This record gives sequence, structure tokens and C-alpha cells, in this order.
Amino acid sequence: MKNKKNELVLSALNLVRVGEALEAAKGKLKQLVDQGVPYESEEMKKALEECLLLQQEWKVLEAEHVRLKNRITRN
Repeated sequence: MKNKKNELVLSALNLVRVGEALEAAKGKLKQLVDQGVPYESEEMKKALEECLLLQQEWKVLEAEHVRLKNRITRN
């Protein structure tokens, strides 16, 4: 059981790490918009792509974390 709890904690830490990176990416995107950087620019496209990739990674990690949590709490 202790290993499963450690796994759950590590999963939560990964969620926090990716969540913080996602928030930073969103902030960068907002900053570019506020600065008037054209949506078609490579800088904007790169920032959006990074944001979308992190968002997808967060969703996957969140789903894995929920599954792990449910598995642990059922036992």
C-alpha cells in the first residue's frame, strides 16, 4: 500500500509540475496577445503549440492520476 501511495504522490507532483508549466505558457500567450503580436507570427504559433501540448499532457496525467487514486481507494 505504501508503494501505491508513493506512486499517487509522484503522480500529483507531476500534475503540479505540468500545471505550472501550462500556466506559464498561458501567461506567455496572453503577453504576446497584449503586446499585439500578430496571430499568424511564428512566435505566436510556437507559443500556442506549446500551450496546447502542455494542456494535452496535463489531461493525460490527470486521467492517470484519477485512475490511480480510484484504484487505491477501492482496496
